[in-house]
Amino acid sequence: MLILGIGALFAAGYFLGNVPIISDLLGTNEQRDLGVELSVESSYSGLDALNHPVTVEDLREIVANPQSFTSVHTTLTEEEVSSLLAIGHIPNFPFRTIQLDFGADGTVRSSGVLDTQALQALIDDVGISNETIDKIMGYVKTGRYVNYYVKGKCGIINNQLSLEIDKLEFGRVPLPGDFVENELTVVGYDVTSYLNTQGFNIRKLAISDGQIELDLDRPLSSIKPWLHFVREEGR
Repeated sequence: MLILGIGALFAAGYFLGNVPIISDLLGTNEQRDLGVELSVESSYSGLDALNHPVTVEDLREIVANPQSFTSVHTTLTEEEVSSLLAIGHIPNFPFRTIQLDFGADGTVRSSGVLDTQALQALIDDVGISNETIDKIMGYVKTGRYVNYYVKGKCGIINNQLSLEIDKLEFGRVPLPGDFVENELTVVGYDVTSYLNTQGFNIRKLAISDGQIELDLDRPLSSIKPWLHFVREEGR
């Protein structure tokens, strides 16, 4: 989930400062394994569920009738979402080997590797305030890659975000609660607003056991990050 993930990115380096020796001692250089398998196969099944083109013929049909792509109401598994985010070519997307685990009570857990060099470009795109940008860049000191773990709940109804972050860790070190509660909630709302300005109209985003339900309108440009999956032969 982008909103939970960017919250993790926002806090990168806050506690540890990415000091290599400390990273080794505290496990910062070891990604927490949530048991979610990333695969090309899951990416393709996720693209099918999202009505994304996976063949040249699919792409031709969407070019001829763009409205056929705009609206989607579907469910995806945690493997499909994780694989699409990990393997997709999303501009300035800072997450590597991202895993998302969806719980029965709406809880989301995510772990992965943050590319801190992608941070500046991403937060510029989202339009976060200069004051917040300065704070973020002050926390991210040295080291390009930082491992993270985040647990919380999030959902969207009619473009209104509901976000609750229970835990955010780098290595095995938790971030201060007031920082997580105050700063990351603001960033979450900024991300939602940014998606709206890009042409996304999110009627529903809901988490349940092992899957996510999506009901939204999306711009045609959202095809681009996964065009490398389009192939000549049939499915």
